Amino acid sequence: MTDNSSTTTTETGAPHHRRAASTHETPVSLATTIAQPENVAARGGRKSRLVWSPEVFVQYLMVVVLVVATVVLAATSPAFRSTSNLLNVLSSSAVIGIVALGMLLTIITAGFDLSVGAVGAASGCIAGAMSIGSGLATAIVVALGVSLLVGMASGFLIGVIGINPFITTFSVGSVVTGALFIATDAIPIYGLPEAWINLGFAKVLGIPMPVVIWLIAMVSIWWILRRTRFGLFVYAVGSSQVAVARAGISVKWMLVAVYGICGLCAGLGGVLSVGLSRTGTPSAGATWALTAIAAVVLGGTSLRGGAGFVRSAIVGTLLLGVMTNAFTIFGLSPYFVPAVTGAVILLAVGFESYTRKRAS
Repeated sequence: MTDNSSTTTTETGAPHHRRAASTHETPVSLATTIAQPENVAARGGRKSRLVWSPEVFVQYLMVVVLVVATVVLAATSPAFRSTSNLLNVLSSSAVIGIVALGMLLTIITAGFDLSVGAVGAASGCIAGAMSIGSGLATAIVVALGVSLLVGMASGFLIGVIGINPFITTFSVGSVVTGALFIATDAIPIYGLPEAWINLGFAKVLGIPMPVVIWLIAMVSIWWILRRTRFGLFVYAVGSSQVAVARAGISVKWMLVAVYGICGLCAGLGGVLSVGLSRTGTPSAGATWALTAIAAVVLGGTSLRGGAGFVRSAIVGTLLLGVMTNAFTIFGLSPYFVPAVTGAVILLAVGFESYTRKRAS
């Protein structure tokens, strides 16, 4: 009877048992090839230990800022703490919140999508125009399908052709906006069916429909990132495209899928905006791209890629929503919103960069 193990003697004379390579050895997996401690923590694995990186610190700091700001505003303003106003904050935040979830995926892959505003506006106009003669359900399905295809086209240009994400998404957004303005003469689409009111203002268990759809989108993106191999590969692409390619994963088609999902989220946001206004507006998404990026960054997600949380997009979106609502209640100019948002983003990104340089 033979034994596959052998015994060797170390320099100290102690016996050292070594088992021969057999079925007990496994090939190097994708996770062991590309996983970094911060990325394991970012995916929220049950066995991972929280790594206090600058990004994690900013994430928790922004949660604290959101809670403190909400409590202070609720204590000082009866108008802010009213149930109707709080629901209004959530409903108005739902559109950008959904767009920010799609943007989160692209930022995790170390990219971003500047075309989400154009795609969202086009989706809303397509759905609005088609709903007049084809019904609401068909119109929404077609609009979301077009948004998905436009997003995949951006991903194809980035991943397969190799064009820079900034150039690609900026150009795609310009093309979509130009085509939309030509088709509509830049005139909003009015006289939409009353069924749109249900999409924008109906409630489920007291929760506005836009918020319900936002919650479904949150859970869906969370499940994709936390519970699927595709989610692991999304983080991997942002960490090291070379390692992902060596592991046999197609980086090109991963980017096509990621930007397709981002386009779909932008399209859904555009449809919801029509539900809230009952108007298809060609210029509706002019600021969506920068606002969505701001929401993700404010929540603590680094633009370097490879890490990120769904809660980052949620917290950042709610911060922007609360800030905008507070300015309105206290009679401040709405132009303060982009100024304050830009300052906070600079502080958050600057703090991360400074602490990372100090650590290195």
